[in-house]
Amino acid sequence: MLYQSCFLLILGFLIFPNFCEVFPPRKFVRSQRSFRLTLFPVVFFCVLAKVVSAGSREIIRRPGNEGKHGRSEIRSRSQTGGTQKMKTSQLLYHVIISLLMLSLNLALAASQWEFDRSIILPVPNSLFLARDSRGNIYATSFNAREVAAPVPAVQIKNPDEPKPKIKIIDEFVAPAQRGYAGVAVDSADNIYLSVDMGDRYPSYIKKYLPTLQPDRTFGNQGVLASDKVRILGLTAHRHYILAAVSWGRFCVIDSRGNFLGITPSAPFTAYIRDLAYVPETGNVYGTDRDGLFVFSGGSLAKLEDYSLHEVVKPKNIPRAGNAIYYSSLTNELFYTDQTAGGLAIYPLGKGEPGLIPTAFDGKGALQPADAVMSTDGRYLYISDLKAPQVARYRRVGQMDVRELATPVTPSVPPTAAPKTKGASVPWLSSLDEAMKTAREENKPILAYLFSPLVPRCGEVESTVFSDEFRTRLGNKVVWLKLDVASDPRILTQFGIYKVPAVLLLSAKGEEQRKFIGQFTQEQIESAISGIK
Repeated sequence: MLYQSCFLLILGFLIFPNFCEVFPPRKFVRSQRSFRLTLFPVVFFCVLAKVVSAGSREIIRRPGNEGKHGRSEIRSRSQTGGTQKMKTSQLLYHVIISLLMLSLNLALAASQWEFDRSIILPVPNSLFLARDSRGNIYATSFNAREVAAPVPAVQIKNPDEPKPKIKIIDEFVAPAQRGYAGVAVDSADNIYLSVDMGDRYPSYIKKYLPTLQPDRTFGNQGVLASDKVRILGLTAHRHYILAAVSWGRFCVIDSRGNFLGITPSAPFTAYIRDLAYVPETGNVYGTDRDGLFVFSGGSLAKLEDYSLHEVVKPKNIPRAGNAIYYSSLTNELFYTDQTAGGLAIYPLGKGEPGLIPTAFDGKGALQPADAVMSTDGRYLYISDLKAPQVARYRRVGQMDVRELATPVTPSVPPTAAPKTKGASVPWLSSLDEAMKTAREENKPILAYLFSPLVPRCGEVESTVFSDEFRTRLGNKVVWLKLDVASDPRILTQFGIYKVPAVLLLSAKGEEQRKFIGQFTQEQIESAISGIK
């Protein structure tokens, strides 16, 4: 019986995760192989299994038969009727072992997100989402009707608060089954909306300033149109806008609407609808038919070096409504997967793929499409193609994020960065002041980005930026120290996804080299010597 039970346990661990993938519990989001087991059901089932196992050897005694003949009679009953009872007990034992296996798997499949509340919008549905550095969310809608209808794009101001403010920033009449094709926000908080109305009409991009006014200097009076390619999903990196274009390619434009280039044609068909840029690797991910693709091998400066590869095989027919989002906080991709029944989670680092399931009970997104995470990682906002809402999900359990400064409001006004003990040259704390000094003295800038909330930053200051190192470099550079916890916009301004980080800028303010996470004194000195 022992080997049978072990076999059932092993089989269950292999089968149950796949069962959850097809029939996920409402709060189950992502399988994490953690051994923080639920103690009560484990102990309960173990005790119950022991009791039933012991019952398979139970001898039924009749009252009054306690002598020698009584024991003989009892033994005789055990021989004649015990076989059937043994089979029943074994069956019960195996059922309990199976339940124990189920309990273990449920404990291992820890929930990360659960539905918190709905943000009701004055739109029929929501599709693509983007977030600015202030935490505001921009949501687009889609015309799912069979006749032309107006579709708006809205700003959700302060979405983390109990009563966020909703404002329509753009609207147009879309043909049936058409609408906005994408939305993106650059490092200066400018908003870009793409519109695709099919092969018979030009597609275009609109730009809005952070004040929500059209930027008339962009393209032609705020609109950049194209009748040669279909412009679909958008994503932004610093002041660059990446646009998915038909089909299996993407182009890059700058914040003024200048065309900077396009990737080579794909060697296979990929109806990529939306994009997500990963600054750490320079890879660009796209989604198509509930599948996942990656443009790799290139950079935004060398688009011709990108090549397209399949990551997760497409499972559906080509259709509008596929979206993708990259979270630099957790190093994960979130993308539409209606085939699996929700919003897929694809970790780029450690962890296992998972799913945020469709909310059949109405508590959550009825048809999840896109997502954005709050600046502090507490909430995940998910668009809904079937309801006039953006569903807010709350993180539950431990927040498994990389070393990244959490944007907070400082309790006291930020002051000048402290001097490092024993260092002959003080740190500056103002980028403008550092730029002015660099121009006047014709020196490069060494910008150190840190956060008091990240323990690794304290280690870097005592090891990499030691007294001896800073004294040795001395006046060769302008020393700049920026606290990203006081101003999280610094992260998006320089395209940094975690701290500690070092940026080396020329005297003209041009980026020369970037070190993120891990770096040494030798690497920094070598990079400085190469700056002209």
